[in-house]
Amino acid sequence: PEAPDPLKRRLQTVALWKGEEDAGILRTRQQELAPGQKIVTSSGVLLSAEGITGRPSESAEEARLLAARNRQRALEKAVKEAGEKEAEQAARLQAAHEREEQARRKLAALQDQRRASQSRQETLAAALRQAEREVAAAEARLAAERSRLAALGEEREQLTARLAELEREHAALTDTAAGEAALRRAEEAVAKARERFETADGRVRMLLREAEDLVARRDALAREETAWCERRDNATRRLQNLEKRAAELAGQEAAIARRPQEIATRLEELDALLDEAERGARQADDRVAEAENARREAQGLLKTAQEAMAAAREERARAEADAEHAAQRLAEVVHEIEERFSLTAAAFKERMTGREEELPDDITELEAELAAARTARERLGAVNLRAEIEMKELAEQQDHLVHEKADLEAAIQRLRQGIGNLNREGRVRLLEAFETVNRHFADLFARLFEGGHARLELVESDDPLEAGLEIMARPPGKRLQSLSLLSGGEQTLTALALVFAVFLTNP
Repeated sequence: PEAPDPLKRRLQTVALWKGEEDAGILRTRQQELAPGQKIVTSSGVLLSAEGITGRPSESAEEARLLAARNRQRALEKAVKEAGEKEAEQAARLQAAHEREEQARRKLAALQDQRRASQSRQETLAAALRQAEREVAAAEARLAAERSRLAALGEEREQLTARLAELEREHAALTDTAAGEAALRRAEEAVAKARERFETADGRVRMLLREAEDLVARRDALAREETAWCERRDNATRRLQNLEKRAAELAGQEAAIARRPQEIATRLEELDALLDEAERGARQADDRVAEAENARREAQGLLKTAQEAMAAAREERARAEADAEHAAQRLAEVVHEIEERFSLTAAAFKERMTGREEELPDDITELEAELAAARTARERLGAVNLRAEIEMKELAEQQDHLVHEKADLEAAIQRLRQGIGNLNREGRVRLLEAFETVNRHFADLFARLFEGGHARLELVESDDPLEAGLEIMARPPGKRLQSLSLLSGGEQTLTALALVFAVFLTNP
């Protein structure tokens, strides 16, 4: 990732030296550095333009501290991940318990269904056996009736033949009373035979229909038995699958039950590592603090030495300037002597020899005063020729900032005034809309419930813009209460009344 701007600016002043780490070459490179620039070698040696040299051992404590802090963050992250995994395992364990409970309920339901299917199958088997017995009895009766029908058919044929014979005899004996009597008897016998035949025929048809119904019933019972057998087999297979799934869930539950103990052990190990890392970090912090104190002391000593060196350089420069000034003054004095006394310096020295007592006694004090004046002048430093210009620029900047501050304060005041106006107008409009909605809501509530009373209330604050909304309703036959205490249907009708009240207020 990209470094922050302050760190980027610091890094731009640091160069990495990958060449030979010779002391002379490094010293030469250090002298070539501009103020603020630094060089870092591959072995960790730090060189700066100010003459500061750092060794790798000086940053070892910081490196160990950084490593300890990184390790501490890694351990904290591991602890957090372990906690999340533990929560996830707990959720999975809860889900496994729920799935196991569902599987148990399904297993119990399937077992009940299996027992019901077995009972139903036994009932159907008994009914099938009863139907088979009834079919066999019906078939026996049908066979008997068929035999009887065949006998009746033969008797019918015989009677038909006898009737034909009697008719022939009647034709031959039309005038005989005995023939008429025989014919009547024959006709009566034929009628009785036909009646018995028709009765037998109806019973045979009835038995045939009963036999067909019994066969259809037997087939239906057989199909139903087959279906129940298939359902029993399916239930058995599902029961086996559920038992297998229950065994798997039991294994998973055991594994998940062991997981919290493993996570707890791991957390204890991580806690121990975290405590150790914290102790190491505290120790490293102490060592770093000591090293930082030593570094600050060394920087203080270095700064003191640099200040002393700078003072020495200034003193040497002043001494050279004094020497130069003394040489110039000597030349001036020699020139003045030559001009005023028309003597050379040597001649003047010879003339003044033996007359030193004539010189002023306080010449040392004069020299001291002169030196003090020179020192005071030097302490003033060089004259800043841009001081007046800079003062004007700073004054202009100050005036500009003051003007901007005044503009900002005025804008803030206008903004606050606008916010206050908006709040006042918002409160007025909100109260007007609230009253309108409340009126429509009360009317719609009374119409929907065919009676009762409801209203809206602003709660929790006197300011309408910050207050909450409470719905109070009293359906017919009930007392006034909050919306949350109403039944589901009453809440629905109340909500519809509120929605339509809003629509009526702002269509």
